Amino acid sequence: MKKAIAILMCALSVVTLFCACGGGENNTPAKSDVSLFDLKEAMLSAAPFGDMAYVSSNDADAETYLSAVSDIAFDKVDAFSICYAKDGKGNSDEVVVIRVKDAADTGEALASLQKHLQTRQSLYATYDPTQSQKVGNGITFSDGLYAVLIVSEDNAKVKQAFGDFMAK
Repeated sequence: MKKAIAILMCALSVVTLFCACGGGENNTPAKSDVSLFDLKEAMLSAAPFGDMAYVSSNDADAETYLSAVSDIAFDKVDAFSICYAKDGKGNSDEVVVIRVKDAADTGEALASLQKHLQTRQSLYATYDPTQSQKVGNGITFSDGLYAVLIVSEDNAKVKQAFGDFMAK
């Protein structure tokens, strides 16, 4: 009996440790007043992009646009911006930023963007193999209320632009 209690206490200690440490990349305070349009502009200026289309949570068909890149429930999302190559043939560039209402939902938003990236990689492997490697090198990350996907010629610079903008 004492051994079972000791094991249970150890397990609870480990769970508490993981909960206290958090993890992931949520380093930014919950900044919900950021202009996603201005953030998008900063990120797109950080690296060369092809001709890009832009949709956001301000558009009439916002829920439909979001569902194309994420399966998170629309009512959990505060705002989003999606930039994607106007001509997907020969250009797989994409930048997606989702701001959730509750930081507890950031992980779900991030997982949905990771799933979208995997789907795109499979698509480009058959549709346009010249872009498959670029999509395969795409990144996703989270920061505070934000989940982000980047596919570009220089993902590190675009991610840095996100960080710099959020630090303002």
